[in-house]
Amino acid sequence: MKLNEIKFEDLSDITYRMFLYECAHSDEANHRAKVLVIEFVGNHGIGSEGNNDSLFMATVIKAALNIWYVDGLVLDFGKLAYEWGDTIGNVLLAGKSFSGRKFPTAVIVSGICKPALESAQPFYAIEGDQQKWLFDDFESADSYIEEQIELSRQQSGSKKKSFWRR
Repeated sequence: MKLNEIKFEDLSDITYRMFLYECAHSDEANHRAKVLVIEFVGNHGIGSEGNNDSLFMATVIKAALNIWYVDGLVLDFGKLAYEWGDTIGNVLLAGKSFSGRKFPTAVIVSGICKPALESAQPFYAIEGDQQKWLFDDFESADSYIEEQIELSRQQSGSKKKSFWRR
């Protein structure tokens, strides 16, 4: 029997980088909220040709959320060419499907993906206002995420964490 090595990266030519940062604000217990930033670069396939690209991207996001406990997610699509395909919704909803509908998520876009993402209904159908999820720069996305984390804390009190996630 011959074993063939496989890797998640075999699914797609899209590359990624991940970053973690702490928000400026802290809660009553003096814990700073953490935000995961994942930058995706490359050409997302059109229609069903992009299914593996979306699957790969969603897998990266979910794997990262399984490893690092974070309070928010920024997806940087500024260097990702995307034109059309329903499975991008799985990517955009990966954080919310992992941590709940109110999980703060922002998407940084550029001209090579913004028009198509504005019409990506699977992502926006939950919240309704698609424009507040798309940002042209990191600073705007960060402001939105920090605002959403603070709003979530005010609504639910200090967020309780599992002891092994801190």
